Amino acid sequence: YAVNQPRGRGVGAVTRFAGYGTPLVNGLVADNRKLSRPLTQGQPTSINKEDSLEMSKPMIGLPLCRWQLTDRDIGWFHLVGEKYIQSVTGYGAFPLMIPAFADDLDMDTVLDSVSGIMFGGSLSNVHPSFYGDDHPGLGLADKPRDATVLRLMRACIERGIPFLGICRGVQELNVLYGGTLHREVHEVEGRLDHRERKGVPDDVAYGPMHKVALTEGGVLHQLLGEREISVNSLHGQGIDRLGGLFFLQQTERVGASE
Repeated sequence: YAVNQPRGRGVGAVTRFAGYGTPLVNGLVADNRKLSRPLTQGQPTSINKEDSLEMSKPMIGLPLCRWQLTDRDIGWFHLVGEKYIQSVTGYGAFPLMIPAFADDLDMDTVLDSVSGIMFGGSLSNVHPSFYGDDHPGLGLADKPRDATVLRLMRACIERGIPFLGICRGVQELNVLYGGTLHREVHEVEGRLDHRERKGVPDDVAYGPMHKVALTEGGVLHQLLGEREISVNSLHGQGIDRLGGLFFLQQTERVGASE
């Protein structure tokens, strides 16, 4: 592809060169999307704005975790749960994987490419050092993800790019705004045990766990029309002190910020 496109998310002039081996049948190209006119083998063909829009899907960014899966120096992997990928593709969008490169992440390239970002959950925990606590942390840590996501969230807010936080993503947003976390919610007096139940089917483990009260007039209340709903809940850490500028949308009946 030869692309002539100004910086940003607009559609520019795109020229495709159909080379040898490119399947061309009645105007269908390799990705099986229909163009307004057929491509000719070996000849450059301009794809107009209408064709470009038809061929594109919204791009949703998925920040990756960085884990060492073998004991070798090259045994590091950037990965994300398949359920988050499926939640993007299931609604007609395409996932853009965002590596946990921290300060080395090319932020402009990422944000110029996406319509939004989903900050999903993980088996790892936000490290206490990111909310000013000298505790060594519990369970699996992932400081590269912490550093990447906090920087990425801040850039999204500055540029007005929408994003959704789920599980760890909510905790990261709270930390970004100066909030803190309970490392073990089940150890806090009066709080429920939110940890995943082992040895049960997925529909049970991910089924409704408890009720939450929605903030009257908040986004979720307006979308659902209900003040109280049942939700699933699988996490060990949880919000302790709520960060500034963080608008609470739902709480547990017993008072925990969800």
